[in-house]
Amino acid sequence: ARRLTCAAGVVGMLANVRVLLLHTNHISRIDNIGSLVNLEVLSLSTNKIDMLPDARVFANLPRLVVLELNSNRLKHQGTVQGLQGCVRLRYLSLYWNAVTKIQNYRCRKAQQLQQI
Repeated sequence: ARRLTCAAGVVGMLANVRVLLLHTNHISRIDNIGSLVNLEVLSLSTNKIDMLPDARVFANLPRLVVLELNSNRLKHQGTVQGLQGCVRLRYLSLYWNAVTKIQNYRCRKAQQLQQI
């Protein structure tokens, strides 16, 4: 089965999409998702993402409520810093990423992302 390595080709065709399920692919970058202004649910679990875009990209996703990033390659403490622009975000899943092994990581991020 063919798997996506980049979401760029898909994103351009989905301007009005509300739910985007791109889990179990080989996607490593998601810098281009900022054009999906109607997006409410984004599932990117089981990919190869090691870095999230900055706050400018996520600020363009005012309706994002659910973000699933399980089983990726996220490992740095500042990983979710850009998500502060997602004021409606209520569910963030980072299970099976190295970043979740950092002591007190979950508590610190919960304080930063108080809307969750």
